[in-house]
Amino acid sequence: MKIYPEKLSDQLALEHTLYVVMGDEPLGVQESCDRIRTHLRGQGFERELFHVEGQFKWDDILYSANSMGLFAEQKLLEVRIPNGKPGDSGAKGLAALIGLLTPDTRALVVLPRLDRSGQNSKWFRGLEKAGLVVQIFPVDRSRLPGWVRARFKEAGLSPSREAVDVLVDRVEGNQLAAVQEIERIRLISNNTEISAEEVVNSVADAARFDVFMLIDAALAQDAPRVVKVSEGLRAEGAAPIVVLAMVAREVRMLLAMTDQKRAGGDIGKLMGAYRVFPKRKPIVQRCVAARTYQEILGLIPLLVNADRMAKGMMAGDPWTCIREILLSIAGVNVVMKG
Repeated sequence: MKIYPEKLSDQLALEHTLYVVMGDEPLGVQESCDRIRTHLRGQGFERELFHVEGQFKWDDILYSANSMGLFAEQKLLEVRIPNGKPGDSGAKGLAALIGLLTPDTRALVVLPRLDRSGQNSKWFRGLEKAGLVVQIFPVDRSRLPGWVRARFKEAGLSPSREAVDVLVDRVEGNQLAAVQEIERIRLISNNTEISAEEVVNSVADAARFDVFMLIDAALAQDAPRVVKVSEGLRAEGAAPIVVLAMVAREVRMLLAMTDQKRAGGDIGKLMGAYRVFPKRKPIVQRCVAARTYQEILGLIPLLVNADRMAKGMMAGDPWTCIREILLSIAGVNVVMKG
């Protein structure tokens, strides 16, 4: 059974043994999972967390489902599958887990947004038939100002229309970032009436976060976003040498991974070495699949030029070089200079 998060509270009263939370909007996923956990914690359930990555052993989950909890007889098994692809062993493991669930042993399966093929798979249809599926979608752009205003109100703040517009433009649809910014504004503001200027001042120190946004846009092959975020960083006065250092790290990572790919090796270990967070792994994998070793290697001269420009050792605009590097990663053909 599929529902939207607005209906989750009503469904919790029905005491399902299996919950599935699915979507790519971090805040919605987090809040739905928190609601389920809080409900079951209030009934005395003990939570066990499993991340399905690499050489994961599904027997660990099945063993836990069959055994009594250390501190409680009621158990919630939370199974996170970041890539949404459990594979053959995972499909069998999920089917077996469903068969072991009882009112005292329940499961929460957390998935990213699945395409039509994923939702038509046998393993997902089994989950849908056995439990409650909460589908998380981003708030539509036209509804975002109202959503942001409501979140301000929940925090005890009254923003001006201009303040809402500034924050909506700033977070670009990222609901989690919006909530974090509202909380920061709540902590630093001396009154409840929030102006556009206060929003601008609050988010002015978030440049480092924006650099990660910039790099992730390139990895996600989103060229228009690369241009927008890079122009925003430049307008805010971000130091190109700082941005370049982070871009250079990503290029070195991609170079190592594309080299490993052409050699037929496993890039999973390199992701661990480069400390790629689970949420970023899908876009890194897609980028590595789309780019060749020679394409990434061709970015090195541009990195060298950008570094020399940023340090005043060479004439030219380092921001132009940085943008060309990131657009190349995003799959846009640009003219390489140098």
